[in-house]
Formats: sequence, C-alpha cells, structure tokens
Amino acid sequence: MLKFKQLFINVALVVLAICVGVGTIMAVKADGFTYDCDSGDFKYFYIDEDGDKFGDSSATSTYACEAPSNYIANNLDCDDTSANIKPGVAEICDGVDNNCDGNINEGLATSTYFRDADGDGYGDASLTMDWCALPDGYVSRNQDCDDSNASTSPAVDEVCDDGIDNNCNGEIDENCEEPTATTTRYYLDSDGDGYGDSADFVDSTTRPTGYVLDNTDCDDTSATTSPGATEICGDGIDSDCSGGDEVCVQTYYLDADGDGYGNPADSISSTSQPTGYVLNNTDCNDSSATTSPAATEICGDNIDNNCDGEIDENCVDITSEDNDDFTECHPCEGSFRNHGAFMSCLAHYTNCLKDIGAISGREKGQIMSSKDNKYKFQMNIKTQGNSNNSNNGKAKGKKK
Repeated sequence: MLKFKQLFINVALVVLAICVGVGTIMAVKADGFTYDCDSGDFKYFYIDEDGDKFGDSSATSTYACEAPSNYIANNLDCDDTSANIKPGVAEICDGVDNNCDGNINEGLATSTYFRDADGDGYGDASLTMDWCALPDGYVSRNQDCDDSNASTSPAVDEVCDDGIDNNCNGEIDENCEEPTATTTRYYLDSDGDGYGDSADFVDSTTRPTGYVLDNTDCDDTSATTSPGATEICGDGIDSDCSGGDEVCVQTYYLDADGDGYGNPADSISSTSQPTGYVLNNTDCNDSSATTSPAATEICGDNIDNNCDGEIDENCVDITSEDNDDFTECHPCEGSFRNHGAFMSCLAHYTNCLKDIGAISGREKGQIMSSKDNKYKFQMNIKTQGNSNNSNNGKAKGKKK
C-alpha cells in the first residue's frame, strides 16, 4: 500500500511539472513578450508597422492573450510599409495591388500602347502593352517602320537616293525624279508675283505658263507676300518671306500730365508702348493737363491753351482805358476807303458792344442791316442801364 501511494505521488509530480512547463512555453514567446494571463483565450497577433489596422501577412505571428503594442489580430496587409495599401482602398493605375485582393489595376480602363525605342514619337506595332496609363518608353501611335532609327518615321521627309522608306509610307525614294540634262525645273507662280512655290514644280524643256524659275515664295496665294515685298511690321504676316513678321519699333513721347498729348522734347524708341508715353508729340506744355491741342483757348490768361502757336486768339479786346471798371468799345470814326472796310469795322464794334451787354443780338443785326450806313459812322447807341444817354457812337458797359 505504501508503495502504491509513493507511485501515485511520483506520477502527480510528473504531471504537475509537465503542466507548469507547457504554461511557461505558452506565456513566454521567442519574441520576448511575457503575459500574466489568469484567464482568457490566446490569439495570434501580427505586427502592424504602418498603423493602418491591418497586420503584415508575411510576418511571423505572436501567440498571446492580449495584443502587444503595434500588433493586431489580422494579417490582411499585403504591404505593411505603406498605410495607403490595405484592404478596402480604391485601386489606382500604379502597377501595385492597392487593395490587397491579389490583383493589379483591376477595374481600370486600359489602352494599347506601343514601344518607342528610338524616341521619335512613333511606336513599333509588334511590341505593345495594354495599360491604364501611358507607360514610360511607349506611345499611342504605331506607324514607325523602323523603331531603331529616329530619322525614320511618318513625320520626316523622304530622302532621295538612300534606298530607305524614310517617311514610312511604304515607298522608297518617291517623288525624287531629278531633271534630265535637257529639261529645266519650273515652279508654279499662282499669285503672279514672280516667285514660285518650291513644293509645286514641273521639269520641262520649255517654261509652262504660270511657272517661273524662282522657288522662294513663302505664300503663293498672295501677290503681296514674296521675297521682293516690303515687310510691314506688326501685321502678323511674313511679307518678305524672311522667316517671320518684323517687330515694329516706334517713337513714343512722354505724356507727363496725362492729357493724351506727348512732349516733343522727350521721346524713346520701343517695340511696345511704355507706361506714360503716347505716339503723338503735339503738347506745348506737358506740365499742365489743361494745355493741349484738345483744350479751349481761354481769353485774357496770356496762355496758348490749345497749342496752336497763338495766345488769346479770337478774343475781343475790351480793355478799359480809364480804369473805371467799365469796358470801352471804339466806334468807327473818320473816313474809310470803301463801304466794305467800314462794314468790317462796324462788325467788330457791334460785336464788342454785344459782348459787354450794351446792345442785344437783335440790335446788332438792326445796326448792321441799316440802310443809313455811310462811309462815316455817326450813330447814337444806347448804353446799358441808361436808355436816354447818348455818346455819339461811344458806348460803355460793365466788364464781363
């Protein structure tokens, strides 16, 4: 009986040691994480380096009852270095399995592209790639007949006598017939300006009508465009076939007062209008915006307001001789060589009277049309404010 008890105790100790060992193995892993789990289920956890909540599918799992730091209980991430690559994201055209479903660029529209080995913009029709975007080294055109030679493509001109289909049209050295010793090459002159079109010619022993020997016309539809024409700057046309329109150089004048008229003494030449400059140079005082050819002459200011070279022109001289705040008009007295001279004097006199308010426009007309006008003017004119006053043709009125 004693032996049986001792055997039972020994067996129990062995079982206890095994259980303790198993528990230790489950609690302590090779990665160094130790957990004191009183109860609960153990799970497999996976490292989540990019923090996108999906564990690394290629990483070794950790078995524990709680998730270690940066670990998560799934391994669905196909690229744990990028948070933008994980299940559920939209697939984009980058050659990467963005949503970790095992496919690349699924659901995206694709086109066929052609390898362009020589970089001439035209691809080889045997070498293709179906892709959702233009790959490097590929193009969308496939008309290159020699993708090892950048000087051979539909974009180049045929080179005569080289035995190569340079322009990839299926023909070699086409349109390369040179004139024979007995023929001359003539060029079509459609616009009749004496200059021919280099692309339209015939080889003939005699000159055909409408053809010339010259082939330097850059626009054979316009007779005003040829190497012999005069270039007009700024019109957008290469009139003289020099390779482009000539830029206009013009003289601009400073408009310091901003009245639209420039100072003739201050100019610059330029292909474009500088700020503060104008094309005309007719300002006689560029420091005053009220003085320009567009201004109205102001009487009595002793200034050439309208820049016509005259001061106070067309202004009636109504200065007072006795400084009594009245303006005097000088009548027509004495003898005149003819009636026309007298009428001219009378017109100036009545204009003066009308300007100072001594007579009305109607009275001026009556005086000018009177049948009693003689070579010597003797008439009483009523002055302003005193209808009974007479001064034998000399009238006074208030200054304006």
